[in-house]
Formats: sequence, structure tokens, C-alpha cells
Amino acid sequence: MSVVIFELGAIVVLAKYIHLKKNSEVWYFRRRVPEDVRHYYPKLGKRGEIFHSLKTKDPMEAARMADKLATQQDSLWDSVRGNVNLVGPETVEVAHAILDAHDLKPGQKAEYDTYCIEPEDFMSTLRMEADVHSADDTRARPNWFREVPPEYQMAQDLFNGKKAPLFLSDALVKFQELKGEDPTTKKGADRVRVVEDFIGLVGNLQILDYSREHANEYIHYLLTEKGNKTATVKRRLNGLRPVFKTVCREFELTDRQIFEGNHIPNLGEDSKDRLPFTNTELQTIWSACVQQDDDMRWIIALMIDTGMRLGEVVGLKVEDIKIDDPSPYVIVRPNDARSLKWTCHGIVPPL
Repeated sequence: MSVVIFELGAIVVLAKYIHLKKNSEVWYFRRRVPEDVRHYYPKLGKRGEIFHSLKTKDPMEAARMADKLATQQDSLWDSVRGNVNLVGPETVEVAHAILDAHDLKPGQKAEYDTYCIEPEDFMSTLRMEADVHSADDTRARPNWFREVPPEYQMAQDLFNGKKAPLFLSDALVKFQELKGEDPTTKKGADRVRVVEDFIGLVGNLQILDYSREHANEYIHYLLTEKGNKTATVKRRLNGLRPVFKTVCREFELTDRQIFEGNHIPNLGEDSKDRLPFTNTELQTIWSACVQQDDDMRWIIALMIDTGMRLGEVVGLKVEDIKIDDPSPYVIVRPNDARSLKWTCHGIVPPL
């Protein structure tokens, strides 16, 4: 059953797998486990449901947490059904889901060691995955725990307290969270685009697995296969570089500086100067815009009148346009629709 967590006019946002108990304000995660994968959940109740507190009263936060849990569970179920081959971050997602299925958390081994016990259900699952069935098998294969599938090995490493590997896709999310960069804004979307472009060429690897060779391969790809100008290549590298620098610093990793001082052949030599419109040309364009008299043409006319950028004109609000003032002017300032490269107060000159 879905729960409405946001409603504004015709827009309704529904969230699945969250539940409120009667007379309670705390949200719970509730999801039925399919029959064919229930044996992977040794502590599942009779109703076949995963049901536990999300420890929050905020429905939006509950929905975010439920989405993450459901994604991990879906990855696990697809994996055990043989629907996907686990590569990269998917292995980590499944590992978290395996721990969750056994009611365990990353780094919890220290807690178990304090009481000299071990999570029997989890260890039994590991032995089963490694095809270990007896003490003789254990003695004959002392390193059997390293023979389990990668996702179970990762789950064991996480349980033991080892940090999960950081892949570039995860690093991008972490970077934008740390910097407060909204991925839906132009700046945020441009960074997502360049990172995904880089991943598409060389793969979604762990941060420390990327090399200078990968960076050079990307430069060559942009210049030769995509036909980008050298200035565009430099701008794309500038979008990638801070992601690597920031996450390496925040996660105490060695920054190998693969995007520092990269050589872009003939940088700047392929640029072409564009001549500005003459006053006569601007007057002709402006007059045509007034004759057409529609939204698109008034945008162009306002750019001619003020010298504003396209994004600045489109992002204006009604209160930013002061037509009734003795000296009409437009206020160019950041707002919730878009940011600015600079802020100014411009007086609208008569054309």
C-alpha cells in the first residue's frame, strides 16, 4: 500500500513500504518478501514481511530510507534469481541487503566479539554458499570464507568493520551532498552529465582504481570521437577534478591527481572569435521581435535591451521588473529558479 507524503494541486507523491502504527508518529518499513527468496531471511516472521522501525517522524525522510532499503532488497533478489551479474556498486547494495536480511549491521562484529558469540544464521549462510558442510570441510579448506560469492564476501567484510569501496557513481552523490550542489540545477546536471560520460567510457570503478591513462583516454575520446573543442574538454575536466579531490580528502584516500595538469593538445588554438551584431542588425532583430510579439521574441528583445544572458532573462520573476519606476530597470539576482555567475542591478536603456 502506498502512502501520500506530498500533495500540491495536481501533483501527488506516493511512497511505498512505509507504515504508521496506530497512535504512533514513528514510521515503519513494511514489505512482503516474495516466496522464492524467503529462505534468505532466516529471521522472517510468519507473515513473510520485513517490518521494522525507521526511527523517524518525517515522512519524506522515511520515504528516502525506505527507497534505499527496497533498492538493496531488489538487487539481492535479482542476484539470487540470476537476473543480473553483479558489478561494482551493485555488489555493495546486495551486501547491505544480505546483512539486513540477517538483522545485522556493518561493523557489528566487534559487538559480537565482546560477548564471544557469532551470528549463527549468517555464518551458516556463508558456509552454505561456500559449500562447507562439515568440520572436515573446514579443516580441509581453512580459507573457505574467501570462496563465497563476491556479494557474500563483501557482506562479511562490512560486518567485520571494513569500509565499503567507494565507486565513482557514489563519489558523485557524496560530492554533491557535501557541496550542497543540486543535481537538478544546470551546474549540478552538467556535472552529472560529465561524470556519467566518463563512466560510460572507462567504467564505474573504485576511485583509487582510476589512473592517468583513463584521464588521457577520456581527453582523446572527447577530441577525436566527440569532436569537442579544446576549451570544452578543459571545462569537462574541471567538472571531474573536484569530485576526485573532495571525496579523497573527505574519505582519507590518497588523491592520485589524475586530473591535475592534463595536457590538452593545441589548447585554445581551435577557438574562433565571433563578431558582435552591429547596431543596425540589433535594431532589425529587435523590431522583428516586437512585430512577432510572443514570449520567445520578448526574451530576445529583453536580452538586446539589457545585455542579460539567456538564463538570466528566463529566470526573471515579475517582481524583478520595475517598469513603473521613473527610470525603469530590471533586478538580476539569484532565486529558486536558477543561480547566477554574478549579481547586478541593470538599468534598462531605451533602444
